[in-house]
Amino acid sequence: KLKGILVGGPIPTKDEFIDEQYMVTKLREKIIGRIDIGGSDESGLKELVQKSQEILADQEIIHEKKLLERFFDHLGRKPDMATLKEEDTKQALKYGAVDMLILSKDTNKTLSKELKQLADNIGSSVEIVSTETEEGDQFKNLGGIGAILRFRV
Repeated sequence: KLKGILVGGPIPTKDEFIDEQYMVTKLREKIIGRIDIGGSDESGLKELVQKSQEILADQEIIHEKKLLERFFDHLGRKPDMATLKEEDTKQALKYGAVDMLILSKDTNKTLSKELKQLADNIGSSVEIVSTETEEGDQFKNLGGIGAILRFRV
């Protein structure tokens, strides 16, 4: 699934490409960055990758914040549709109730691997979140293991 497009090139070329509508609207709406680079050869591509790191990191942080805001909203408004802590999350995984497993990147690696395997077995998505945001740090301090459920258990 396409999450975003970075467009790079010399100033007039990349701007004309975007502004002159060489891309369909749905693709244009996915543009997350315009990056000025010197050339359009292999060295230009390397320059694009290097200059896009900050944009991509920001996109990941935004994704994590939205994900955890959704999780905390479930905990607050529909607490029976979310789990927090290892034991409750494991039980929900065993019942096949987990829609999305959320783990802090600081979770014990052996435990993390076990929970990911359980999630994979029931077709749940797995999200690993950092502690670089306030929400991620709060999640870690609450145990670093949680889930949004498909149904109540």
